[in-house]
Amino acid sequence: MNWIEPWRAIKDEGMDLVSELKIEVSVQHVLFNRHAVAIACRCDCDDVLFRLDDGSCAVVHLTWSGKREQDPGFPSTTIHNTLEDFVRDIMLPDAEEYGYM
Repeated sequence: MNWIEPWRAIKDEGMDLVSELKIEVSVQHVLFNRHAVAIACRCDCDDVLFRLDDGSCAVVHLTWSGKREQDPGFPSTTIHNTLEDFVRDIMLPDAEEYGYM
């Protein structure tokens, strides 16, 4: 995958991001008990792209609270059916908006 700024591939921090996701999501959150792998993140904010167990992916804005969020709307999460949907709907517009394309 060719990542376009402000998105970049996850390297060594992937397990830390998954751990923080598991801490933050409440029982009512859309990602509770879902297997997720961190594959990319934005270099300018706390948005992380996770590949999910069914092949879809989720952009999650981690709160870094270090605790379970009480509101199931946090961490804020947007599900994309495919990685291609994410590229079209998020990565390319982000790159264009911030002048990387």
